[in-house]
Amino acid sequence: MAPVVLGRGARAAGGHSRALASGHVGWVPEILRGNGYPALVEALREFCARTGAALVVKSREKNADPRFLRRVADVFLYDEEVYPYTSVELMSIADLCVHFQSGAVLESAFAGVPSLSIAVSQEHLRQYSSFDEVYGGRPGSLQNFPGVVWHADPTGAIDRLRGASLGDFRLDVDAHQRYVDKFLGYADTGSSVRVLTAIERALSSSRRA
Repeated sequence: MAPVVLGRGARAAGGHSRALASGHVGWVPEILRGNGYPALVEALREFCARTGAALVVKSREKNADPRFLRRVADVFLYDEEVYPYTSVELMSIADLCVHFQSGAVLESAFAGVPSLSIAVSQEHLRQYSSFDEVYGGRPGSLQNFPGVVWHADPTGAIDRLRGASLGDFRLDVDAHQRYVDKFLGYADTGSSVRVLTAIERALSSSRRA
């Protein structure tokens, strides 16, 4: 299978090597005011061409994505299933995820897929106490954990993609384990079993009381 690049609003997936880019147009007004967003997508398109990857854009109908995304994508699709979730299915075949400080960072880390987090304004979320940890971009935070997720502004992301190969975004096993421990807790798909076990223990204790 050919390599693939996937995007949520601009995203991709693929075979021997694949890349995933995800985002939401409403979150990136500063790059939409000029040519930043088209330039970023073009850099992704060139990255895919250079690495032999297909560009697959995965979005949502509510995003009202610009038409050029369909033109440059090899595949453009919306959510096809609630379960299994389309993004998770695509992530399972991705080698790189490129996103706009998205929750896709957790999906990609869970799947063992490195990602590039593009910093955009999230001022509408600043009132939340977790803002700095989630969107601050400091080293060691959710969106900036080298070896798992690299952090760059739109211009920096374009420059990096233009000179990069998939090997430049190689997952670091030790960093990945630290990221999982800090932000996911587990990456073994056993969360439902643990929840049910906890419920059963609680019910058993209440019956004995």
